[in-house]
Amino acid sequence: MPTHTDEHTGARIAHTRKVRRLTQRELADLSQVSYSTLTKVERGVLPASPSVIGAFARALSVAVTELTGQPYLEELRQDQLDGLINPIREALNIYDLGPDPDVAPAPG
Repeated sequence: MPTHTDEHTGARIAHTRKVRRLTQRELADLSQVSYSTLTKVERGVLPASPSVIGAFARALSVAVTELTGQPYLEELRQDQLDGLINPIREALNIYDLGPDPDVAPAPG
């Protein structure tokens, strides 16, 4: 899906919603964000908070960067670098360092 870097986040949310063939009410229900908030965000009247963007991204099954218009995303795709970066991102998301042996919990 093309990223529209010249548009605001709300316009990208609306575009993605329409591509998914969802109404505003359906997306509001799926994302558990109020219909009023969704309509204001899509029109650009209300800036979307990170948690609202995350809720929409989950409901639309897209990366948050698709909705926020991550810089250089199209260039990465053209150079096919996104295919190299995504496995690294996924590995970092699931990697768990475990507890730090040099840090002790505060006495309680």
